[in-house]
Formats: sequence, C-alpha cells, structure tokens
Amino acid sequence: MRLKKSLVFVGITTAIMLALISWYLFKELVSSFDPQVIYLSTRGYYMQTDIGYVWNSPPPWPEGNSFSLAAEPGDPSKCINHVVNMHAENFHDICIKLGLLRVRARILNDAIGNTYIIIIDPRIPRNWFLQAPCSHCMGVFGQQLLTDYSEWFRAR
Repeated sequence: MRLKKSLVFVGITTAIMLALISWYLFKELVSSFDPQVIYLSTRGYYMQTDIGYVWNSPPPWPEGNSFSLAAEPGDPSKCINHVVNMHAENFHDICIKLGLLRVRARILNDAIGNTYIIIIDPRIPRNWFLQAPCSHCMGVFGQQLLTDYSEWFRAR
C-alpha cells in the first residue's frame, strides 16, 4: 500500500514538473517568434564612440561609450544603430564575465525611421544597464523608451 502511494506521488510530481517545463519552453518559443526580438552576437560591434572615460571603481560603470551591434558580425549592412540601454564598456565586461556569445535584443524604430536596439537579456543584471537613454541623442523617443521599457534600465 505504501509503495502504491509513493508511486502515485512520484507520478503526480513528475506530471506537474513536466507541465511546468512545457509551459516555460512554450513561453520561450512564442517569444522567439516576435519579429522584433532578435539574438545578436556579442562580437558584432560595428561602431563605438571613443571618449576616454576613466573610472576609480570596478564595473558596472555609470557612464561610457555609445555603440552599435551588427545583426551579422562582419557585415556592416546588417548594422543596427545605437544600443539605447547599455554602454560599450559595461556590455563588453558583462558579456565576458557571463560568457555570453549572443544577447537577446529588441529592434526599435522611431517616428522618422531610425533603428535602435534595446538589450532585453534576462541574464544581464539590471545594474549593468544605463539609468536612462541619452537625452541628447534620443530626446522624446528616449523618454518614451524609459517609460515603455523601464525594466531594462537601471533603477533610479
């Protein structure tokens, strides 16, 4: 009788675990069909500003250089301009620390057709992101991004 109860318990527990795993995989699969969500190579730098920032503390740093990533490394025609929620130094450092070869990102377009990306990879801790998009570069669109994607910016 005890064996029968144990087998029933194991069966129910296994069924619940399989259901949870299936739900998680389904959720990931559905999100991967969003045409605005892409996975970019962490080695796909195309452009980076070259301002000489100096820090007296370990990363993550509050400021740094702007950068762009290419959808396909080595192909400038596949460049997606301006990462809006990270700077190059933090991006480079956290990708090395976590061993990231690809990051999850969302393609964004403003009203006049400029293309941007926002890194939306849950493996990257929030304190590695910028506090807000560059107000000089992004203007009103940057403020809208901060509202719409607040979870992908460092807490204020």
